[in-house]
Amino acid sequence: MSNVRPQRDGNILQVKQRPTSYTRHPVVKGERRFGLQTRVFATNPWSVIRGALTEIEDDNAKHQANSFVEQAEDFYRAYQSAHEVSSKPLLVYYALLNLVKAFVLFKEVKFEYGKAQHGIQEGVHPNGQEFDDSFLKAFRSRGSQVNIFDDFKTAFMGAGLPNREKVFDLKNIHPQILQGHRLWASAHSCQERFVEIERIDFMQDAGEKKICLVLNFYADDLTRFGISRKRLLEEGGLAGAFHNVKSSEVKDDRLLLKFEQSQPLDYTGRPSDRLEDLIREPLNNRA
Repeated sequence: MSNVRPQRDGNILQVKQRPTSYTRHPVVKGERRFGLQTRVFATNPWSVIRGALTEIEDDNAKHQANSFVEQAEDFYRAYQSAHEVSSKPLLVYYALLNLVKAFVLFKEVKFEYGKAQHGIQEGVHPNGQEFDDSFLKAFRSRGSQVNIFDDFKTAFMGAGLPNREKVFDLKNIHPQILQGHRLWASAHSCQERFVEIERIDFMQDAGEKKICLVLNFYADDLTRFGISRKRLLEEGGLAGAFHNVKSSEVKDDRLLLKFEQSQPLDYTGRPSDRLEDLIREPLNNRA
């Protein structure tokens, strides 16, 4: 890319003299301010999940959430031990569906789940062909019509579907599924295009009181697939939200390419108070 601009002034954001690691939820709200999330070390994630559910104040919601997690674990263990490959997707789907319902209750988007629909259905466009012209249609929750997919989007991203219905074409979804990406590339006789984000940095300009994200990619990951930086931004859904900046950083003898968030966020007190907003902004742009 020509005319690559320099990276903004700043340094890796530190909290209590420790570099801040990127996660989707780096901070937790305390009594007065946001603080860093505690790093979780666990050999059994189900115990951690059940421990989190103790924070639910509503007794009915807590009871339902624990029941959903119990069902989720049963489905997941059945998935792990299943010998028939064809049954595994259905088992893991119901494991995740029950986890989603527990998560929605935990986030207090709902306080109970009685009659609810999955909120997503499959179809084929008129005069279309199965698979090539297939789509998934998601439905927004409205009043007594509860749709779990929309509830999950609300709980996870802070906002549900913007319209009554939203169509996701399968031809756009399938290339984004890691497990099916090579199969998709082979079927369409095209090059793979999964590239790894090596690191995401929280950057701080303490003088200007601004923070932003910087995405780091290995340059050779792009060249081996023939992917330009412009194409990475456009097809990765990052165009407008991020731009390429100059980089000379090398890790393990490999050059890192850097893509900086185009609109930094201002902060007045502690930068950690706005980390959640910083992460949510590019996610909302892609919703």
